[in-house]
Amino acid sequence: MTDPQARPLRRTPLTGVHERMGATLTGFAGWQMPLRYGSETAEHNAVRTAAGLFDLSHMGETPRPRWTTRWSGSRPRWRPAAPATP
Repeated sequence: MTDPQARPLRRTPLTGVHERMGATLTGFAGWQMPLRYGSETAEHNAVRTAAGLFDLSHMGETPRPRWTTRWSGSRPRWRPAAPATP
């Protein structure tokens, strides 16, 4: 049974690529993630004979500072922007 209050699964920047490549997707910790491409045996053999990749884009979020410029004379001075208010 699904929870009607459940939030939709978040998508990583690579989710579309996984879909186009035919991945079986599943929910994992609130994210829509690829489970496998083809059968489990084919996935196992591909990793053993070629390479296995893991999409890490769901594993952390790094806040990036916003910067603003204040002109003083002919040279800009960089300083962090004021925090955004909700």
